[in-house]
Amino acid sequence: MGTTTTYLPGLAWVGGRLEKNVAVTVCNTSGKILKVTQEKQPKVNGNIGPDGDKVQLPNAILLPGFVNCHSHAFQRGLRGKGEEGDGDFWTWRQQMHRLVTTLNDEDFEAHCTQCFTEMRDAGVTTVGEFHYFHHGEKDALHKYDEIILRAAATAGIRIVLLSAFYARGGVEIPELNAGQQRFRTPGVDKFIESLVAADRVCAQNNKSAGIEKLQTVGVVAHSIRALTVEDLGLLVKHAQTEQRVFHMHVEEQRAEIEQCLKGNKGCTPLRCLLDAGVPDMSNCTLVHCTHSNEKDMRDYMEGRGGNVCVCPLTEGSLADGLPRWLVRKDQVVVGSDSNLRIDLLEEARWLEYGQRLWTERRGHFSVVDLVNVLTVNGARSMGLPIGRISEGCYGDFTMIDMRAPVLQNIDTLKAEEFLAAALYAAAGSEVICGTAVGGRWRPRPIFLPRALVPDGLTVMPSTATSTGFGGHRDRGPFGSGWNCDLCWRREDLSTQTEICAPVSSGPAGSVTSASGNGAAVEKPLPAAFLALLKQASPDVLALARVLIDIDSVSGTEIPMARALETWFQAHGYEVQLQPVEPETGKQGLGSRFNVLAWPKGTQPSSLPLLFNTHLDVVPPFFPSGLKPDPLDPSKQILTGRGSCDTKSLLAAMLLAVQSPMLAALKEKIGFIFVVSEETTHQGMKRANALNLQPKFLIVGEPTAARVMRFQKGILKLRITCRGVAAHSGYPHLGVSAVGLLLDVLERIRKAPYPRDDLIGETDLNVGFIEGGQAINALAEHASAMLMFRLVSEPKVVHDIVSAILRELNESVKFDKGKKGVEDRIYLELITQNAPVDLTHVDKFLDKSRWNFGTACFNTDIPYFKSSVGTKSFLYGHGDICDAHCPREYIGVDDLRSCVGAYARMAKELLESGSGASKLSNEVAQPPAAKRVKR
Repeated sequence: MGTTTTYLPGLAWVGGRLEKNVAVTVCNTSGKILKVTQEKQPKVNGNIGPDGDKVQLPNAILLPGFVNCHSHAFQRGLRGKGEEGDGDFWTWRQQMHRLVTTLNDEDFEAHCTQCFTEMRDAGVTTVGEFHYFHHGEKDALHKYDEIILRAAATAGIRIVLLSAFYARGGVEIPELNAGQQRFRTPGVDKFIESLVAADRVCAQNNKSAGIEKLQTVGVVAHSIRALTVEDLGLLVKHAQTEQRVFHMHVEEQRAEIEQCLKGNKGCTPLRCLLDAGVPDMSNCTLVHCTHSNEKDMRDYMEGRGGNVCVCPLTEGSLADGLPRWLVRKDQVVVGSDSNLRIDLLEEARWLEYGQRLWTERRGHFSVVDLVNVLTVNGARSMGLPIGRISEGCYGDFTMIDMRAPVLQNIDTLKAEEFLAAALYAAAGSEVICGTAVGGRWRPRPIFLPRALVPDGLTVMPSTATSTGFGGHRDRGPFGSGWNCDLCWRREDLSTQTEICAPVSSGPAGSVTSASGNGAAVEKPLPAAFLALLKQASPDVLALARVLIDIDSVSGTEIPMARALETWFQAHGYEVQLQPVEPETGKQGLGSRFNVLAWPKGTQPSSLPLLFNTHLDVVPPFFPSGLKPDPLDPSKQILTGRGSCDTKSLLAAMLLAVQSPMLAALKEKIGFIFVVSEETTHQGMKRANALNLQPKFLIVGEPTAARVMRFQKGILKLRITCRGVAAHSGYPHLGVSAVGLLLDVLERIRKAPYPRDDLIGETDLNVGFIEGGQAINALAEHASAMLMFRLVSEPKVVHDIVSAILRELNESVKFDKGKKGVEDRIYLELITQNAPVDLTHVDKFLDKSRWNFGTACFNTDIPYFKSSVGTKSFLYGHGDICDAHCPREYIGVDDLRSCVGAYARMAKELLESGSGASKLSNEVAQPPAAKRVKR
């Protein structure tokens, strides 16, 4: 990458309007905008010279990055709690205090990291974190200030730490309650010293990141409940003297105003602030002002130049109401507050809707006004040179995709109309496809359209989820943390033809992607990760946590492959990374790797035993953690995505082969770890090209410490029904495809299917149903997706369904004239595989030492092909019922015992003697062929 990057978007927000033919040049070192020009640009793609890159973004709207002016990140932990039943702000506040008393350092950091990451995906590049949760239960004051700055760095978001002074429990209530104790600050002098200390931390973090003002500090008076009028005056004057921004909760609740009137000589909270004697309040932002009176608001906004932050989604959630007297639109900003939902487009929408509900008229905030609320107004509130695409401002951008489905099939939109459609018709997740902070990009890889994927841009890990790696490890997208250059597909802009950009191989312990000039871009894993991966025999819990803390949602498995490459090279193995095509439906994420490893001096095709599991996990990613077992608090559980399925099992496999039990057999054991098991099985299908021929394949899945004797098969079908549209008031004139589909599904659900005495019943799930074009019209189209868990050959169930559809079609066929009579109901096969008979386990394993069961889930076993009749052994600790969900976990004791269990299984199989000699070319038959009953 050159010294600068010039972006050529389809439209850019410049000078308060959308303009075409804009070129925005950003310094790749300082992250500042160097130049904004407007002239017709030739099409280019990738590097065009030694001094800079140009990137075409023809279908993008480039906006200044959104500014979230008010957030309490830890309150994200209250999602889903207290939404039922009666109550108000004060009952919610009790729940919040209960949450505060339960959060430890790790949980607090995890909540904040995830919250900030979600903000980036919602288009937020700068957050004002109104921070009063300063310390743990017994920790030094302001410990959590550093934690929250670390969380922001991990998410790669620009932050103003709005550090709050909080010294009393309420107006005329000097003592803090149990929840408030963790908000406690000392006197004003000590508090100001803490601000200076936070400045030093921010300066160090900014230096490490190489981005100016990535982290800064502002002053907060939490509310009139939390401090005296005298202390309020000292703080607001200090903020002005030291050129810091000042924020405060004001008049959110009527009860607060009543308490203040009683305790402060008849003054409202806002009047207490105005009486502090500060004539210029342009550095001040008051949050809520829900019940403020018109006189005070005009004095504050028009007379003193103060800003007001409205948080409509939180105000709606807490039944607070919305403010009336927003007398200066250019001084209004928004915030996500409790972070129940993070969507600044929706906050802006409800800012306008709130005024409409007050006045019963439209048009209070124009589209331009609302864009300014999210950008330049927010910059004023944060006191930062952001919010504009203008020379000298930081290169913080939010990108909107003009090709987003929600913006399609509308009459031709003019420039600002795209923004109006986004603001009033879309969620941020539907239209926002990437953000940049200081010129460093974070795309939303599952969503980002091909033409919006610029080559060579440095981006942060995807997340859809969190980018944190948990605990206290070396972390963060800047500086010493982990930058992941995602692997994209390039698009030839002249032909709109997708061209695959292959992923090059790179050094161990790094992440590889294709850059604009075809070169590989490498970013190292965190140093702490690499150090542990190179240890001879690390603790299995520590190893599992490192693997869990690497985000490898299906399609993004490259970092996991690199981590395992590091492990195997450090432990004396040969290792091969086998390229696998991009995840189906996620081509923009690029190729990734299966990992094959074998002892030096051997050949992988001749090894008698391979350990196998998968590198990918289901979304969303969340990092590892340790918690008390809810069933037995004396024990611990390991949480995190992949803790159960199956990164913990992968760690146990690696260490099992290192154990003394297998010392004499180690040269007979290899590993094949694959991608996309959770989705398409592309990894295992591709692995067949390696021509592996083991006698035994130990497959790791969470089977609750039972060896599986059977695995149910699967059959995925799509049923489509075609109707005739008509007015719903005259149903005799048409045929409802939805009604027809419901009849079909009723017959299918009631039909008798095979059962097996040992495996069980055939299970049916109707996963998706869609159809119809209007509520007052008979549906023209309807469809459903079905999944069967099979105990028979797929053809048996397929034939049953086909027969039902043939019978129904006879009664509903329609005449197409010259084309003849056509069916209305269609059946499509999506995928299938037969049940897997694993009863060979009885021959090789001592029944007195192992428990057995049936797997009702699918695995990669049916997709592994060999010519020697490989015997698969499906086994692992942890319960599949605890996977694929927010609580995913494995017991720490189960994890530790899994190491020994895998070692014992491998030893038994390799020493099975006469049993092993029976492997010949015998191929297992599906159990249905032997025992299926109807």
